[in-house]
Amino acid sequence: MPSVIYDAPMPISKAPKNTASDLSSRINSLIPRMIELRHDLHAHPQLAYQETYASEVVQRELKAAGIPFTAGLAETGVVGVIRCDHHDPAAKAIALRADMDALPITEATGLPYASKTPGLMHACGHDGHTAALLGTAHALADLAREHPEALPRPIKLIFQPAEEAGAGAQRMVEAGVLTEAVGGCAVESIFGLHGWTDTDIGQLRTLPGPMMAATLSFRITITGQGGHAASPHKARDPIPAAAATVTALQTIVSRSTQPTRPAVVTVATLHAGEGAVNVIPHTATLSGTARTFDLAERERIGQRIAEIARHTAAAHGCTAELQTLDGYPPTINDPAATDTMLRVARLALGDANVALMDDPVMGAEDFSFYAQQVPACFAFVGVKPPEKSDYPSLHTPEYDYADGTLTVSMKVLCALAMHDLAVN
Repeated sequence: MPSVIYDAPMPISKAPKNTASDLSSRINSLIPRMIELRHDLHAHPQLAYQETYASEVVQRELKAAGIPFTAGLAETGVVGVIRCDHHDPAAKAIALRADMDALPITEATGLPYASKTPGLMHACGHDGHTAALLGTAHALADLAREHPEALPRPIKLIFQPAEEAGAGAQRMVEAGVLTEAVGGCAVESIFGLHGWTDTDIGQLRTLPGPMMAATLSFRITITGQGGHAASPHKARDPIPAAAATVTALQTIVSRSTQPTRPAVVTVATLHAGEGAVNVIPHTATLSGTARTFDLAERERIGQRIAEIARHTAAAHGCTAELQTLDGYPPTINDPAATDTMLRVARLALGDANVALMDDPVMGAEDFSFYAQQVPACFAFVGVKPPEKSDYPSLHTPEYDYADGTLTVSMKVLCALAMHDLAVN
């Protein structure tokens, strides 16, 4: 059960007064500490539902900012709420989301703040996402104290666990973070940012409608009859059956899917035998993923994988057992929420730095679970230094979220919180 850890009123700030027009100065003043905070988070990665270190940092920073919060949501999740006296008690909030979990990858950046936990690292930039939202929390808390009229509605700050593998967003939704049950106000729309290596620092990209894919994972075990490699006629070799299955699965996209509907079927692993060159193994196992932008299409492809696996194995005198697991649904950006994101980002970053993506991407995001419930927009912010031709990819041992992206993210997130005044 979640527990309210801090529910005191926001204290009066002794800092110099800010106005909406000089919020950028306040953000810039926060950047050195947020960089330090990000480096600390980067050095202490934890996997899904184990993010106690990040959760404690979030709680500490929200308390320092005087923001009431609820902790213990979906194990380690935290939700803070910024509410001003002029907000109607029934007013709905805008939600801003960050994720906290790391990946089971051994870091190879050589950075002074590299992971201190062998085999784990922040290879997807969630340390940066968390630090950016905490910086935003501090800036908005100051604004709420000194210029509350700049915030037209309550703000929910959602720090969630387990984006990478545990559908943490789904569990946060189930815990009621989009309703008044958590923080006393329901959410009318939600926004999220993600660092992106194909985009330069200072730039933002998004897309209305389907932006990221739905996923399906599969595992096929082909069973034949093992034997001596010198007498294949006395065995039922599962390896040719597995090879034929890999080839046949490629026809799902090339011959079984309408060309105007993007889809991917990838076999990522294939295992058979134990290393002996003169033994035909009893089984062969292959596994992979399918990606679509439509749940019905995902179901159809799953059925086609099953048909191909069973019939191809049977043609080779073998049997096939299939296991599938539905992953995240597609991330579908609400058109109106996307329009808001684009308008406020252009105000915050300049027209030249904000654009629509050329195409959606086949990666997946559990932000999609929020988008199933309320109008939502997810966007990419660049982490590639403009002077570099490329940058280490997400989910690689060399990746590091760029410190320069913190300023960009905080400007956009603050602008979203203020957007009634900013765009009207």
